[in-house]
Amino acid sequence: MNVHEANNRYDAVISAALLIRADILSIQEVDSIWLEKLEQGLAREYPWHLHGPGERNYGIALFSRIPFDRVEVLDLDGLPAIQALVTFDSVSLRVIAAHLRSPVSSPDWKQRNRQWSTLANLVTSSNTPTCLLGDLNTVPWDNAFVQFVATTGMYTGAGVLAPTWPALTGFALIPLDHILLSKGCAMDAKETLTIPGSDHLGFVTRIRHCNAAKVICQVTRDFSNFAPRPDDVVVQD
Repeated sequence: MNVHEANNRYDAVISAALLIRADILSIQEVDSIWLEKLEQGLAREYPWHLHGPGERNYGIALFSRIPFDRVEVLDLDGLPAIQALVTFDSVSLRVIAAHLRSPVSSPDWKQRNRQWSTLANLVTSSNTPTCLLGDLNTVPWDNAFVQFVATTGMYTGAGVLAPTWPALTGFALIPLDHILLSKGCAMDAKETLTIPGSDHLGFVTRIRHCNAAKVICQVTRDFSNFAPRPDDVVVQD
């Protein structure tokens, strides 16, 4: 969820997040005010959380119902990202939450591409199943995105072309927000999520270990009935 730092609809955003009942929430554009509001509204349901402070519009937070086995803030070429390791159903999952630089100028474009390169090295440094998610400020047909997927083998899944920005009354034009999975885990579907007051749509998906005996990553469009089973991990960006 990119909540849009200037957005002040704190209660509505928190209500939307709680309605999904995700196990893990990746939240971008989290400044000190947003962090205070999110901790007040989410900490009871998501007692494990970490904030990576950043420059304007680039603070990031990760909230989880599942205890972190390990969690840290990473320096992603000058901007914060969060890496966490969680265990569900005796299987480890690495979650990397990121908000890459918006490529509005040549230096910004070069920085964003360096961030993709850093992420590729990070993803391929371990065989642990990995979920990368966030406002990645890249369209799927951009060369940096294509090269990253080719290098890492990460799975984009259905809906990679679903637009998320700029969002207006539930519609958007460009796919900038993404959830990607490495070998060892899979997702059946991703659904877009309206974030009150934000200029982005969010994503929600269920993921499962590839060796699971049953399919547990079905996603329903009726979020009011979204009730995860104990062996599900529901990831929301």
